[in-house]
Amino acid sequence: LLLTADEIIICYVYEYLCQVLEKGPTAVQLPILSIIHCMLHYVDLASAAAQPMNADLLRVIAKYIEVRY
Repeated sequence: LLLTADEIIICYVYEYLCQVLEKGPTAVQLPILSIIHCMLHYVDLASAAAQPMNADLLRVIAKYIEVRY
């Protein structure tokens, strides 16, 4: 699996944002989730390059999503 430079940078940014989301202060959680939300609009999550980050990203974000029925 060969990644472009842009895809590699995006993976590192997502990894960093997920770490800040999990380990950072609660005051930054909402802004970090907003950044991730905006970035997801520009990433093809079905691409092979996105697959390694999908599982971790979904695991982390799922902790912060509140579902109401």
